[in-house]
Amino acid sequence: MKGFNCALLACGLVLGPLLVGYSFAAEKEQGRIEGMVVASETNQPLGDVTITFEQRIKGKGGHSTRAVTDPAGKFLVTLPHGLYRYSIEKPGFSLRYGSLTVGGQGPNRITFQLDREAIITGRLVDASGKPLAGITVSIVLEQRGVSDQEGRFEIRGVGAGWHNVFIPPVCPFKRHSRVDLAIDLASAAEIG
Repeated sequence: MKGFNCALLACGLVLGPLLVGYSFAAEKEQGRIEGMVVASETNQPLGDVTITFEQRIKGKGGHSTRAVTDPAGKFLVTLPHGLYRYSIEKPGFSLRYGSLTVGGQGPNRITFQLDREAIITGRLVDASGKPLAGITVSIVLEQRGVSDQEGRFEIRGVGAGWHNVFIPPVCPFKRHSRVDLAIDLASAAEIG
């Protein structure tokens, strides 16, 4: 029994510093983001906004963390150092995407501005005027709408600015259609 205790103690002495060193290194490689989300038109804080941070590491999967703003529009998140893609969502406001790097000393402070949501609507018909149902129309990979039985579609969460609207070919011999349009905060956009 004494030999077993000595072996266990020896393992603890040998592995202990490695474990402590590992946890210390892992803790050092964390970064804090102190952020705020505000409405772009009024600069007023927005509560209940969801911010998702995703880190992709080639061959190792990734890391995903969500934060939600408090009523003062503030959020705090701790992430391992690295490059992240973020998405910001709040009903009634445009979706926002981007990337940022977490690292360095001290907290990273950032303020995000969200535009009011715009909606792109339209109706898809063939050359004879017959509605085209089930067609996916998109402006970016994350923002799309599917046409209904009447050929009508809607893309929500669109922000102000220039957008390329992509419509896939209806038959295999045609190329994608593209419509360019500009949306400002005071206008509506309908295609079709």
